[in-house]
Amino acid sequence: MKVLFVCTGNTCRSPMAEGIYNAKAEPLGLEPAESAGIFAVPGDPVTPNAVTAAAEYGADISAHTARLVTAELLAACDRIYCMTPSHRAALAARFPDCAAKCRLLSEQGIPDPYGGDPDCYRRTAAAIAAALDAVLREAQA
Repeated sequence: MKVLFVCTGNTCRSPMAEGIYNAKAEPLGLEPAESAGIFAVPGDPVTPNAVTAAAEYGADISAHTARLVTAELLAACDRIYCMTPSHRAALAARFPDCAAKCRLLSEQGIPDPYGGDPDCYRRTAAAIAAALDAVLREAQA
């Protein structure tokens, strides 16, 4: 199952989700996930606090750079996990063909830590890691 994580700028939440998922998925033999942003500026670096928070879950996202969501990327994925309902709605409106594949990573939404302190990023990474357990179970099915 090919998984894509989507957030706004692809510099915090979705790269953390991608990295933590991949750290957990590799030992299970699952296909690596990817990430993108609805309003990403391609090439923007991941935030340093996101790198630190993801590392606490065994993920090295230090080389990640932002990339923009494209129709081709969405079409290549089996599941698309959005961080908030507004991300899911934006994807469904802009790319109606992918709407059936879009889900929320967490029904509560994953709060945006951008601009926050390291503890804010740690809380976000913890919420992501907890939500990923269900995604991993689905990927293994």
